Amino acid sequence: MHIHRRRQLILFCLLFIVYTLTNSGTFHIVDEVSLFAVTESVAQRGEVDTNAIAWSQWVNSPGEVLGSFGPDGEVYSKKGPAPAFLAVPWYLFVRLFAALGLPWGLLQGALLWNGIVTAATAVLLWSTAVRMGYPDRVGTLLSLIFGLATIAWPYANHLFGEPLSAFGILLCFYGLVRIASSSWRLAVRAESETHNPQPATRNPQFALLSGLGAALMLTTVTAHALLVGVFGLYLLWTIWRGEKATMRRSQKAKAGSAIRNPQPTPSSHHLTTTLHQSRITHYALRIALFALPLLLAGTLLLLYNAARFGHPLDTGYHFDSGEGFSTPFGQGFWGLIFSPYRGVFWHTPVFVLSVLAFPAFVRRHRAPGLLIAALSAVLVTMYSLWWMWWGGFAWGPRFLVPMTPLWILLLAPVLEKMMNKELRLGAWDRLAQPILYSSFIVLSFLVQISSVIVNYVNYEIKLREIFPTDWVDPLRFGPPAQGLADLAFSPVFGQWRLMTENFVANSDLVWLWPDGTVQWSVVIVGVVALALTLGTGDWGLGTGDRRGDIERQSSVVRRPSSGALSVLAVVAVTAVWLTVAGQHPIYTVPGYRAVLDEVGQAAGDDDALVTIAPYHYHIPMNWFGRGLPIFGYAADSMDRPETVAVLTAALADHPQIWYVTAGLPPSDPANTVERWLAEHAYKADDRWFDDFRLVRYATERALGDGEVRPLAETLANDANRVAVTGARLPTSAAAGTTLPVEIRFRVENVSAPLRWFVQLLGADGAPVALLDTAPLDGYASFSVLPVGVELVERAGLVLPTNIGSGEYRLIAGIYDPTREGAPRLQTQGGGDVLDLGTVQIP
Repeated sequence: MHIHRRRQLILFCLLFIVYTLTNSGTFHIVDEVSLFAVTESVAQRGEVDTNAIAWSQWVNSPGEVLGSFGPDGEVYSKKGPAPAFLAVPWYLFVRLFAALGLPWGLLQGALLWNGIVTAATAVLLWSTAVRMGYPDRVGTLLSLIFGLATIAWPYANHLFGEPLSAFGILLCFYGLVRIASSSWRLAVRAESETHNPQPATRNPQFALLSGLGAALMLTTVTAHALLVGVFGLYLLWTIWRGEKATMRRSQKAKAGSAIRNPQPTPSSHHLTTTLHQSRITHYALRIALFALPLLLAGTLLLLYNAARFGHPLDTGYHFDSGEGFSTPFGQGFWGLIFSPYRGVFWHTPVFVLSVLAFPAFVRRHRAPGLLIAALSAVLVTMYSLWWMWWGGFAWGPRFLVPMTPLWILLLAPVLEKMMNKELRLGAWDRLAQPILYSSFIVLSFLVQISSVIVNYVNYEIKLREIFPTDWVDPLRFGPPAQGLADLAFSPVFGQWRLMTENFVANSDLVWLWPDGTVQWSVVIVGVVALALTLGTGDWGLGTGDRRGDIERQSSVVRRPSSGALSVLAVVAVTAVWLTVAGQHPIYTVPGYRAVLDEVGQAAGDDDALVTIAPYHYHIPMNWFGRGLPIFGYAADSMDRPETVAVLTAALADHPQIWYVTAGLPPSDPANTVERWLAEHAYKADDRWFDDFRLVRYATERALGDGEVRPLAETLANDANRVAVTGARLPTSAAAGTTLPVEIRFRVENVSAPLRWFVQLLGADGAPVALLDTAPLDGYASFSVLPVGVELVERAGLVLPTNIGSGEYRLIAGIYDPTREGAPRLQTQGGGDVLDLGTVQIP
């Protein structure tokens, strides 16, 4: 492997190991949950809904709602699709190993994805610096500063879209830098090509590469279309500049040729025309290649919007609820740049050096420097105006993360001079400036360290206590700690206070548990992996190691196995981290895990899962990979028409519903979802797993073509009388499924809390499946049912997986549990059961 590529591979591995070791393995913000829900739906079912977290639609304020309802009532994320879609292959990779029996959590594995993206961005930053003429060692240092001393580090451990935006912006910038240098070379060669023309299609792939970066930006955050516009103008400007320079040199060449040969020939005129047409074709090709990914991305966005919200221009944002660009510019600008709460210079001090280095960068790279300035101005202005410019609970100005690699690139000229010892302006340059730069880099590193080892959300909550918040609408209060007088309350200092107060309780490291237990396997493997990666070879931080020197070296490296060793280190750390992360107490909820295991083993491929466990949403996200649609609601969600529409469709689409509650008793009056299911589905089983309940329902779909069988029977005793008028059941049912049964009846006179029993009898008369239930699954009592009105009781029976084929008889009856021996009500003929019909088991 070429030494340059080897170093980049080692850098990638080093950063990914650091990000993995400092990853908490948990969500911090609901934005992450929303993005992951899309990844999960796409990977497991090929859908894009976020119904698994539908409960999040009804929270305190619009700013906390990360989805929107589609026309069908289903919930969809309002986030751009690219971060969620691109994480799907990695999700499937982790899922593959989990399916093989490794205890790897799907959610926890997905949280490592942005570590890959950020490490790749660092490598791309290295390549960008080298392509702009800097030594390999400068590229190395820039990448390390970006990866370990900026807010890129904490966001590498989140499932936000900002890391992908940063990669997209840098990729677009890299491609345009290559295009600009190619255009300049084309102009320089114009004179020689007057006599020896060559095809004007040099490096068209960089226009496509730049377009791909722009497409990533657009499909991550639609508002980044403004940044894409800046890049597009820059592309046109480079083409215009290149053509202008080409024409100038061509005219100069013609003037020289005219002196040598005063009489122009037809062939020379034809040659000039051919060269001009070739250049026009070349420029058109570049524009087309840049625009092609954008056209595809735009089409994807329009289709995605139409699939989610029924209209190609509907993004799901709640502009009618206050979202929009409504903040006064000065307020948002101060907050993003200088405020103690979110100020970029407080959260990444190294950016102070970027400002100081900007003039030197522009002197050396005027056009790219002005491009970075324009992009910065557009992004900062846009989010200064955004209604929630602080980004909710976050670390630093997360909306500015996309510019992080370009702001670090600004340091390149100064770092090169310091590393080459070319500072000649006196003692300041020889001593003070390196000390200043080193101090800011170290300080910035320490700030990021504090953000990844301690959970910053804990301090965000403390800030709401220090600065009283209206918890009915917490975002109405706005961000705290805005003035410099509040500097002591900045999260930058708050993180260190959390460490001193109770480091273990506030830890955000997966290998340090809340009870103080240290998972030494992660620590030991991690330290060894870091040592191995750091020691695998020359990092290129010495002097005189310029790109040209590197490319002249042999592709045979002195230590050919170093790259492979770094990759093995990554594999070891990832495997151990995932194994230990899955054992973390917040993911080891035995009752819920047992519920999911039961559903995973017994559910059919067409079944669905409904959960009323909003505080445990992460458990199925981490451990349930069956691919069943999940509808996650709160107990009061049936008060919403969207929930009714979605669950009505679910009963029509799925033969069985598996229903999970956390800490709620059966027939809880406040549980509107369970009551609705009792009225519309066919309960067959109800079991407890610690504090979690698993209820199994059959649906209308399972009834198939079953018709109502008329009955004219009466069940009665001395004080109670119920007329049964009909029954409906399927003609056949498969082993292991749920058999739905409808019993139609009228209450004529009832004073006791009677109960139904339903049994499926084999040829020997013994029951093979049975159910005991009160009316409406306990939500009603016979004694309060309306008299003389035809009602329907829905029941279900779980058929054993080993039930034999043949014909089975279905019976039902009513008994009085308040009397001794729980006697059954009698039929008119003196019996105590009703024959509802037969069912064929194939």
